[in-house]
Amino acid sequence: MVSPSRPATIGDVAARAGVSKAAASQALSGKGRISEATRARIAAVAAELEYRPNSTAQNLSSARAGIVGVLLPAHSEHLPFSHQLALGALVASEPFRSTVRILTPDLVAPHTPPLRLDGCVIVDPVAADPHVRTVLGWGVPTVCIEPPLDDALTPDAALTSRHDRAVRELLEHLRARGARRIALPVPELGTRWTADYLRGAAEWAAQTGIPVTHIPIAPAAEAAGPELTHEIVAQSSGYDAAIFVSDRAAIAAAFAAATAGRRVGEDFLLASYLDSDYLTAAEPRITAMHLDPAGLGRAAIELLHEVIAAREAGAASVADRARELVPHVRARASTAGTTRA
Repeated sequence: MVSPSRPATIGDVAARAGVSKAAASQALSGKGRISEATRARIAAVAAELEYRPNSTAQNLSSARAGIVGVLLPAHSEHLPFSHQLALGALVASEPFRSTVRILTPDLVAPHTPPLRLDGCVIVDPVAADPHVRTVLGWGVPTVCIEPPLDDALTPDAALTSRHDRAVRELLEHLRARGARRIALPVPELGTRWTADYLRGAAEWAAQTGIPVTHIPIAPAAEAAGPELTHEIVAQSSGYDAAIFVSDRAAIAAAFAAATAGRRVGEDFLLASYLDSDYLTAAEPRITAMHLDPAGLGRAAIELLHEVIAAREAGAASVADRARELVPHVRARASTAGTTRA
């Protein structure tokens, strides 16, 4: 008899339904050759007893750890983008009865013993990052959010937001609102997304004849730094628009522009490449690209579990190894500008 002090087990369900534990387990997992009537009876008993499957036991029986890793890029732990991506990954993992573990540098340092993981999502891999090479060297199923810049690093699958297209859309938005000389401060990260981002901007500039100036900043800098930011937004710079990568960098630029006597959204157009709620609280509200980090996290976990299942089935890989998501501009007052023909 089930006691209120302990949860029901598969044995309790089997006994109440008058079947074996194996039959009860197969019925509740959708497996086995069991009549629909029997399956329905077992499901009703499980609901009556408030039976919940033991995910640990299920993972042990399937030789899975029940844990997937998410390796974030260095210096990104404070970014809202990373927080939302991790939350999306957590939500997506629930149907797979797996736990997400955020991997810190000490857990994946070179020469450390491999963690017992079913697979790993690597976010914005840097070719020179030893932690990326360590995880890929473990041989577990891997999905990269943005493919590695080094073609020698080969995950099982990858997601991309096609940053070349995304930056072109944002630049075109600025052009349509009057921008004619645009600053593009970008951290030197050595990632595929920054390479695609800069390539897309250069192609757009060549096609439109509108100058887009790439201004390199330090990899760990979320902003260009106070002095460089003031140089970019000053009247004397000649820039009438700028796209900063992070939300905080864009907000810092808005303050700097106001201090310099610029009117953000009028004589100086300002955008952020990464969106966040902070940008909607700024005055004026700041335009950004919506890269849907939570959606990226969900899609990466779903793709990772496809890879895991393919490996377990003996397949070489999933059918579609490279998948694309489509960002879009969220236009706000900071780029209102004056539309020109």
